[in-house]
Amino acid sequence: IKTSMRGVIDKIAAKFDSNPKAAAFMRQIMQGLLDVEGRDAATTYLEELSPLAAVQNIGLKPGDVRRDDETNPNPFGGKAFKTNLTTRLDSYDDKTGKARFLRKREFDKDSLREAIADIVRKLAAIGDNKTITPEMMEMMKKVNFSIEGETVYDLDNGMTVRIDDRDFMTASVMGTTFTKQQKKTVAVTRQN
Repeated sequence: IKTSMRGVIDKIAAKFDSNPKAAAFMRQIMQGLLDVEGRDAATTYLEELSPLAAVQNIGLKPGDVRRDDETNPNPFGGKAFKTNLTTRLDSYDDKTGKARFLRKREFDKDSLREAIADIVRKLAAIGDNKTITPEMMEMMKKVNFSIEGETVYDLDNGMTVRIDDRDFMTASVMGTTFTKQQKKTVAVTRQN
């Protein structure tokens, strides 16, 4: 995946070959997205939380939905992104003490659009009239970028015993679309 992403980065930067500063700037921005891994990926793309305690004692009853907004660091170094969270109690069995919560995350589209606009402004500042043509500006406005995810929390007698987390990132840039999907499962077992 990283090899194909590097190819996408090279293709995008090649569009700016007439202005080496602009090409370097685009490489730097795109490389920043590619190089994010592990713990940094969590703080860059996802809300910071203690996963095992995220839904414990949150007070939701069957049918209740909680909507929250969080801010997340911007990997481009600009204004922080707003994330919309929706959490609901999906199922609950009073006899067994088992419960299932669903939490959906979506990065606010306006925050993502503002980040793209910020990139265009920075690129225009280091560009020249030959590099940043009206067509190029229009093309940059058409960049589509989304980050969303869903987490399923299974609880047994108030303790989180399993978390299934799926994240999706999609970007369409200069006629090329790439998607990154990630799934992570955390299972907790009790030892006597």
